[in-house]
Amino acid sequence: MNKIKLLIFSLCLFGCKQKILKGSEISSNKEINKVARSTRKPIVNTFDIVGYWTNNCQAGSGYIDILDDNNLKIEVNSNQVYLKGRYENIKSNFYNIYFTSKELGRGGNSLNWNNYSKDSIIGTLKLIDKKYANFKWLGFYSNVTKKREWVDNTDFKSPTLKKCDF
Repeated sequence: MNKIKLLIFSLCLFGCKQKILKGSEISSNKEINKVARSTRKPIVNTFDIVGYWTNNCQAGSGYIDILDDNNLKIEVNSNQVYLKGRYENIKSNFYNIYFTSKELGRGGNSLNWNNYSKDSIIGTLKLIDKKYANFKWLGFYSNVTKKREWVDNTDFKSPTLKKCDF
């Protein structure tokens, strides 16, 4: 039994052709990320994310307007909280959404926009098919309190969004 295990291990060892980086070859996190990106498989999306997504296309309160340059606009609360953001495709049909800047809105004036992280995701979007997606709002991450804020106060009544055809 041990001979079989040793044989399998040896075959795997000789069959694997991986490049092993020596510690001296990795000078920084940038170098590590560069290596990780170069070995990452390309992401294949089966549906197009660009468009206007909301719970109700006729009375769209709470929407995400996704642009083709990895930017987006979100109405978190009608006439209250609007923001600009960016999205990152992390795996097939799955995206992380990040806050980049505030937009106009009365309710948004009371929020501490400068304290919100631009590196922490504020939501996720998973495309179900070409017309529907699941959206999960996480809220803004405060760099000061180290907690998420504005988590429950959204106009997204359902996690399922529909892509509207206008």
